Amino acid sequence: MNDQEFKDLHKKIIINVRDDSEVEESITSKLVEIYHNETDRQNYLDWLTINTKIHHMPQEVKTVQNIINQAPTQRAIFRISNKEKLTEKVRLMRANNPLLYRGLCSQEQVDNKEYLFHVENLSSKGKSSDDFNDDLNSVLTSKEKLVIYLYFGFHTDDSKSLGQIASFMDISRNTVQQMLKNALAKMEVHLKDFK
Repeated sequence: MNDQEFKDLHKKIIINVRDDSEVEESITSKLVEIYHNETDRQNYLDWLTINTKIHHMPQEVKTVQNIINQAPTQRAIFRISNKEKLTEKVRLMRANNPLLYRGLCSQEQVDNKEYLFHVENLSSKGKSSDDFNDDLNSVLTSKEKLVIYLYFGFHTDDSKSLGQIASFMDISRNTVQQMLKNALAKMEVHLKDFK
């Protein structure tokens, strides 16, 4: 797809604003098509990033985000039937510090205010997961928690090495290693109470 096609899609979004179910289905279909084509997906994200800097279009972006967040769109993106349970969710979002700290985007993407598609794992979202995060917050410093999240790859598909974490945090590898050791010791003591 090209810039004009993205522009036409957004014109449909502005005009429709959920008034016509047939038009909304075609918008949904186009967004799913964009997501599944790697080149179109990156071109769309680039187009969106550039155009949000040039034009004031928060309502358009919000509408696209809302369409993507709908269960039928999510099912189409993941190609699953209505009978199957959604275990993941795709979100359209601007790169930000929380995503950066979780290793899901780069500092350059945050600085450039780039849009990206982020896939969340829904199966790990539960009360016990929230309790565990609350417990981590009460036991670990923010830096220790960051080291734990990056080292074990929480919220991402890949873990980071001590060297990668050190480079990311702009501290020595030995400092990261000590932080990891301290955090694990704190967690071991605290997790006995979590059971």
